[in-house]
Amino acid sequence: MKNLSDFTGLYPVSKTLRFELIPQGKTLEFIEKNGLLEQDEHRAESYILVKRIIDEYHKAFIAKSLVDFRLYGLEDYYLYYHILKRDDD
Repeated sequence: MKNLSDFTGLYPVSKTLRFELIPQGKTLEFIEKNGLLEQDEHRAESYILVKRIIDEYHKAFIAKSLVDFRLYGLEDYYLYYHILKRDDD
């Protein structure tokens, strides 16, 4: 049986560093005075609502665009694809 020290340092280990942004000096005062956090929260809530509206618009646009759309000639390709014994021709 091998010693555990034989397994040490065989593979590189990647570590993720996490940093927290803490306002320094007058930055916190500036953020609170100008209501930047409230604006961010409002923007995040609005994004969810607007995304739903835009997604519905895109669905309607695509559906309208594809109403009478048809690819002709695909039946032949379908038949050729499903031939059991096929050759290069």
